[in-house]
Amino acid sequence: MTHQSAGRFAGKAVVITGAGSGIGRAGAMAFAREGAKVVIADVAAEPAQRTAAEITRAGGTALAVTTDVTRLTDVQRLMQQATQAFGGIDVLWNNAGVLARPVYQAIEETDVEDWERVLRINLTGVLLGCKCVVPQMKKQGKGVIINTASLAGLRGQAAGMAAYSASKGAVVNLTRMLATELGPFNIRVNAIAPGSVETPLIADLLRQNAGATPATEAMRVARPEEIAETVLHLAADGTGPLTGAIVTIDGGRSAR
Repeated sequence: MTHQSAGRFAGKAVVITGAGSGIGRAGAMAFAREGAKVVIADVAAEPAQRTAAEITRAGGTALAVTTDVTRLTDVQRLMQQATQAFGGIDVLWNNAGVLARPVYQAIEETDVEDWERVLRINLTGVLLGCKCVVPQMKKQGKGVIINTASLAGLRGQAAGMAAYSASKGAVVNLTRMLATELGPFNIRVNAIAPGSVETPLIADLLRQNAGATPATEAMRVARPEEIAETVLHLAADGTGPLTGAIVTIDGGRSAR
């Protein structure tokens, strides 16, 4: 990675959850290339530190913060450290997420504890991120929030994925509601809804199911870097009143 001292996000502070691997890591690298100061939040300390170190070696600016997005105190500390280190928070990308264990299970076999775990991370984690960053963004008079939803949150065809689909569908409507609530404060809120992406999460899903389910049917699989570029566009200045949007990135699958 060649760091650019000037770019679309030069001088801006960007916080990304789940940034130690997969889409979040690709996003951290992309924002850093565009001049952003990146806060890499992840429940796993080592991957977050590796990503931050890679950005720093390339001449960028990054801070790793071990964060469990389901814990209010962790998320409060994340936003405090980001603000103290970089003077504010221009962009928050609520990206951390998990699948159920096992991924596919009939509704009558759904484990309630696992259901609650998935919703805590995928949905409550987004709520806490927004709750804790909005006071700072209101103080600044501007900000951008991007939430990672999923194609599974827009369609009912991911049979056997009740917890994941429900959590991501809720993220979609939370995003729309927050766009309305926060618009008067010059805070834009959008979401991405990826289909299949080349990440450890999807690799694990494919190993478990070997293409036998609707969610693993042959399709255009995106690279994390491609998802990251869409997020950068949503986060950039000059997009005018772009808020409340749910951007599908699924190779046209939702159009069929």
